[in-house]
Amino acid sequence: MSFTAKILEYACSDSLRLGLCFFLSALIYVLAQRLDRALALKGAMREAEPPERGAPRLAGDLIACLAGLAASALFLLLSARPVMSLLLAAALITLLLVLNRAKEQVLREPLVLADAWLLRQIFRYPEMYFPFLPMKAIALGLLGLAACLALLVLAESPVPALRSACGISLLLLLFAAPILALILMRHGRLQSLARFLLRRCPVSHEAARDARDNGALAAALLHPVWAGLSEKEHTKDILDFRVRPAASKWPPAFERTLLQIPQLPLERRPHCILVQAESFCDIREQLPEAQASALKHFLPNWDALKARGQSLPTPKDAFGAYTMRTEFSMLTGLGQKDLGPFAFNPYLLAGKRPLWSLARHLADAGYETLCVHPYHKNFFRRDRVMKNLGFERFLDIADLSALERFGPYTSDLALGRHIRRELSRAAGPVFVFVISMEAHGPWPDERLTDEEIAQCLPDLDRRPFSRQTLIYLCHLRHMDMLFGLLQEPCADKGGRERESLLWPYGDHAPGLAIFS
Repeated sequence: MSFTAKILEYACSDSLRLGLCFFLSALIYVLAQRLDRALALKGAMREAEPPERGAPRLAGDLIACLAGLAASALFLLLSARPVMSLLLAAALITLLLVLNRAKEQVLREPLVLADAWLLRQIFRYPEMYFPFLPMKAIALGLLGLAACLALLVLAESPVPALRSACGISLLLLLFAAPILALILMRHGRLQSLARFLLRRCPVSHEAARDARDNGALAAALLHPVWAGLSEKEHTKDILDFRVRPAASKWPPAFERTLLQIPQLPLERRPHCILVQAESFCDIREQLPEAQASALKHFLPNWDALKARGQSLPTPKDAFGAYTMRTEFSMLTGLGQKDLGPFAFNPYLLAGKRPLWSLARHLADAGYETLCVHPYHKNFFRRDRVMKNLGFERFLDIADLSALERFGPYTSDLALGRHIRRELSRAAGPVFVFVISMEAHGPWPDERLTDEEIAQCLPDLDRRPFSRQTLIYLCHLRHMDMLFGLLQEPCADKGGRERESLLWPYGDHAPGLAIFS
């Protein structure tokens, strides 16, 4: 046999194909993570306070390398075809990279492992997720991948050694060992290894910074390691639901009011209404001066509440989503830094056990506690969470389905009228936590008709505004009208007129183009 023939035979050999599969998978994952980090840093450099451009951490590259090896081992287990496995491993990291970039562009935060908790909701409630994803690019990519896989099934023969007991055992070990180590570290085991990793790749509740420092894939995999080491430390002071945590705090005016309410006679205690207004913010602060001046008197009820010190700020670090973070923080007074590893999704904690909250505080003061949300109560597992936070009743879309809609969701005004009916049936003071839905994004041009926009904004010169902004302004006007409606005194079941104390806030800034 000639030398050239031997080279060709070796190039087609199973051992070379396997070696290249593992090597190239590891390399692709490291390069993909570095590419994503470079893109994240480029975007961050446009911020008011750009981060320092540090060198990539080799430990982060090593974690990405291990992820690539585990991915290729999984696909070799399934197919026993090295080239096909390499293609699938590359497709997986490409998909994660696309999703990560999409999330960063919409929400200004990279993927975190806690997002996996939301996976089943993506298919159960697709309207809440799919409109924000690059579905055409994903669909084309999946079609191309399917075509390549079909060709490889016909063209590439399986490696016989990978079908043997020894081959399967080795692949299982390569795939399962990193995952098992991750699970053990998440549950507080292998602490020496966990501390070693975190010394070289420190992470925190600031996901964007962690991704820039370590790479998004490494940071996402290290967050559960950090959780395993720090969970007890961060939760030891908040697990007794009968006692307000020492870290719990609100804006001073709001907190003073909460402390004074129990000192009033029961018959003089007002209804307390906390409104989490979907995607609400004072848009005038973001618009050019000419447009902002045209909206000077656009939010009269919000302006009046703000002048009385009776409004709460929209969180500065909340953009486009993650309502549950703002929601939990407002009900408990606990910020992200107080929650440690539960900062990314505090409902992972609140869904498991009872916790102290504003609802418990007011229930102890003789209040009935009611949560009202015109969407499905099991979204974010709110049915469990609100019960664990002390709410006696929860009205969701099943109870509110008869209310009229404006756009795709329940009208804020219809929701406000229903809440007043609930208050009129009450025998005593009620604490109502309202989670509105009307303004939920996205805001495509076809969301409202020209007639609906004209009817909602009859006194506004609409020419300077984009259609997306006009649609948002319609919802904003309804929200302001809701604030006015809920401030009016309401007669209770016994005919006694009771004051209503309203505190509204936005769950996050809207994902509008003007905020980009």
